[in-house]
Amino acid sequence: MEGIITIPRSENLNTTVDQRRFRNYVIKATSETPFVALEMANRTLLIKGTSHPEDPREFYDKVDKLLAFYLADGRKSLTVNLSLEYFNTSSARYLYLLMTQLKEYQEDGMDINVNWYYKIDDEDMLLSGKNFSSYTQLELKLVPTSPSRY
Repeated sequence: MEGIITIPRSENLNTTVDQRRFRNYVIKATSETPFVALEMANRTLLIKGTSHPEDPREFYDKVDKLLAFYLADGRKSLTVNLSLEYFNTSSARYLYLLMTQLKEYQEDGMDINVNWYYKIDDEDMLLSGKNFSSYTQLELKLVPTSPSRY
């Protein structure tokens, strides 16, 4: 797939790379980490799957670097789609930090939209979305999905 970079889990991102050469960045899912895709042209960041990495800081630092690539080009809008089936407490901390960072970008004038997808019968994930929104003061659009569509 032209324009897609796959970032191996063990590889450190070099933030000096000129991201204009690429259209999409992808971090492949593992049994412990979610799939992450930054689509430059569509101005979207997707985080989907489960998140319980052994070292969440290492994983979410990669997501932060993807955002740095995106912002280095002076982009003024981003839609973030969070579609998590499960995350542990350690991941929750880094998701909170990510949303806090998004709120700061929003306060600096960037158009940020966050969609929080959850299975319609998953009350815990719905409550997590509400809590993240409340704690960070970042508006999350809570989007129920059918269990088969997840």
